Amino acid sequence: MSIQYRIIILGVFSLLSFGAIAGESYTCELDAKKTKGWIPSTIEISFNDDKQLTRLWSADYSDYDIEVAKVLRYTKDFREIKYIGTYPTKGGGNYRTIHTITIMPKLNNKISYMMKFPAYSNHYNARGQCKKN
Repeated sequence: MSIQYRIIILGVFSLLSFGAIAGESYTCELDAKKTKGWIPSTIEISFNDDKQLTRLWSADYSDYDIEVAKVLRYTKDFREIKYIGTYPTKGGGNYRTIHTITIMPKLNNKISYMMKFPAYSNHYNARGQCKKN
């Protein structure tokens, strides 16, 4: 195999690996004052080119386990994520929460964040704006 051929192959693989990292990233500000701290006021969300979630993070919220987060929709109109969290109770048990986060690129990257407590029929909503990084 000639040296030029090897360089071309190496270049193609470099470009392909860079493309898999690219994707989209958002930094979002939420009006979460009425949620009693259950929904963060800022959140960072990233997707790769394969429309998979690569980052779900907030400084003022407990760590999200990205392994249990699922991308429900990734279209030109919606980026929707479902995350199921568990939190310890004072009695030693756990309760489950369902988070649904939707970014709407066609509406200037508006975000909607809904958190439900299925066992108690409680839910909290926050809306805001995302900036695409």
